[in-house]
Amino acid sequence: MVSRMKAYGKGFWLLQAAGWTAFVCALLVPWLGSYPTGPMLARKIPIACVGLLTTLGLRWLYRAVRRSRAPAWVVGAAAIGGSGAGAWVWGVVVQRLEPEILIRASLDRLPGTAYYAFVLAAWSALYFGLMHARALAVERARSLHAEAAASRARLQALRYQLDPHFLFNTLNAISTLVVERRTDEAERMIARLGEFLRLTLEDAQPDEIPLGEELEFVRRYLEIETVRFSDRLEVEIDVEPAALCARVPAMILQPIVENALQHADGRIAVVARRQDRMLHVSVTDNGPGPVESPRVGHGIGLANTRERLRHLYGDAQRLELQRTEGGGVRATMELPFAAL
Repeated sequence: MVSRMKAYGKGFWLLQAAGWTAFVCALLVPWLGSYPTGPMLARKIPIACVGLLTTLGLRWLYRAVRRSRAPAWVVGAAAIGGSGAGAWVWGVVVQRLEPEILIRASLDRLPGTAYYAFVLAAWSALYFGLMHARALAVERARSLHAEAAASRARLQALRYQLDPHFLFNTLNAISTLVVERRTDEAERMIARLGEFLRLTLEDAQPDEIPLGEELEFVRRYLEIETVRFSDRLEVEIDVEPAALCARVPAMILQPIVENALQHADGRIAVVARRQDRMLHVSVTDNGPGPVESPRVGHGIGLANTRERLRHLYGDAQRLELQRTEGGGVRATMELPFAAL
């Protein structure tokens, strides 16, 4: 906000300098060839300086009116009254500086105060026009900032909601192993869970990370699930090197893999490819059941995944589940490809 105010102040003075320089030139044009330029500048520059000082007074008045949040008619009255009063002051000062001076307008010959009033009215209209445009720009920037902040908060809430969901399932599995007196497997699962949590929580994770890093999370997660499946789980991860640097939302694959594991018959395949400007990632399981069954996924995991993708990429993303020819279901995620 401070930098924006500094930029506004600098812009105001630049416009003032340019405008009043043009005003002096306009005063000189009708007299070119009739009088020497040097003496004419000596007479016209004081007129412009008085006008500039008058507009500074008007600026102070107009800013006070705007800060009071006065209705439009009050602003209009201030502009008209201010231009008239400023023209009178301008004329009085100029007459005292140069009693015999004569002002010729470029379009018409207007005597003293009327000419000054015309100039100040034009200046006032330009001032309020620029202030209105600036207010709209500031409001738009504030709205976009608020919208972006709300979107980031929503994305963080969706992401953080996955952590307790995943932890609950993992701890429930550990509890089952303990009840069944499978202590060695429970110990292995606790150790893998600790490694997974250390990997994900030791540093604050950004919203988006490289696919290669995301796959490390998936591998750690699958190591935990392998313990639960008593090493009967077969996992295949096939990712082309060009896709490893692709930017993906952090923790985006874990709920998709988790959904597949709930219905898999011992086999999971994760495949990632770059195709033109899109990243294609698929997670396939070999479990039974039609696509129309509840496994299509409207729970926390997939619902949050769809919501995060929509917030981040709008309509440029896709997450679909479809039945494969050999049985099972394939979840396909498509994102715009961007290297990180």
